[in-house]
Amino acid sequence: TLLDLPRVAGTDRQLTQALPALVEEQLVAPVESQHLAWWPAGDSGRLCVAAVLRADMDGWLARLRAAGLEPDVLMPDALALPWQDARPLLLVDAERFALRLGEACALAGSPAELPGFIEALGLADPVVEPETWVVADAPTPWPAQRTVEHALQVLAAGERAASVNLLQGDYSPRRRT
Repeated sequence: TLLDLPRVAGTDRQLTQALPALVEEQLVAPVESQHLAWWPAGDSGRLCVAAVLRADMDGWLARLRAAGLEPDVLMPDALALPWQDARPLLLVDAERFALRLGEACALAGSPAELPGFIEALGLADPVVEPETWVVADAPTPWPAQRTVEHALQVLAAGERAASVNLLQGDYSPRRRT
């Protein structure tokens, strides 16, 4: 879950401690079962907050570590999509889509869910339809502007790691020796 909140007064440490109380009402699962990560929303004075189930974080990290990888950065794929000119960007492959709508506004799901989201968000209008990137021959609701061989070609062009990183608090990167 991605949230956009006003920045509250205090130090970063105080904010981190207050964050569960600030977002609890907006979460479906109990806040105790979630990992919260935050970062400043540009120069707006607002905060971007990601809430991820701790079980999901533990599972992702276990799989990476089992493969011999120790990550320094972990971020939602939809937020790795390039964000510029306030235009939505849609990436579709055969099994999944990611739609970036703002600095901290994104969603992802199966391609079968995409038409419902497009309609609900009012993105079917050609004036606001997202820039669409397609991996190989994945189905899209309208013609793609760009076709790529692999989703990583698009994701690598997106956010810089310093702005979005789920590895905070209990999940801070392990020190290497």
